[in-house]
Amino acid sequence: MKLKAVQIENYRAIKALTLNLDPQLTVLHGANGCGKTTILTAIALAFAPAAHTAGRRVEVDRHLGFLPYPKIQLVGDNSPQTEAVVLIDEVELHLHPGWQQHILPDLMSTFPNAQFVVSTHSPQVLSTIHPQHVVELATENGNIIADGAAAATYGAQAGDVTSCTKF
Repeated sequence: MKLKAVQIENYRAIKALTLNLDPQLTVLHGANGCGKTTILTAIALAFAPAAHTAGRRVEVDRHLGFLPYPKIQLVGDNSPQTEAVVLIDEVELHLHPGWQQHILPDLMSTFPNAQFVVSTHSPQVLSTIHPQHVVELATENGNIIADGAAAATYGAQAGDVTSCTKF
């Protein structure tokens, strides 16, 4: 299945969010605490064969006073060309800055039938990705919001990429 979107309601800090996904690559970018890992976890839970994992999270969240009854819905097609959906949190971790500039293009060329949804803080990663693949996340009035890249990312200097965020 190739994911077109994910709809998340009442999961951790997300009250309601619909996030459109690129068929090949979606890069989640934003400050710490803006929901990158939460979105990746929600997608993973929706794919999880053991639904009891999500149920335990609901009980923990309810006990801690978070929003109850999460709803996570994957919207996709039955594309036979997609062999995998790959989720990577903080793709740049433990990579030399030079490797950070090659990791996503190399993964996409090595696995052309995979769909990647990744998060990053790295301007080196962002400077190798076209802006239509970048989703900027932020919190506003306690809600997580998503928007496209504020400026050109592909080929930009690292310092320019980090200074062009919308939020």
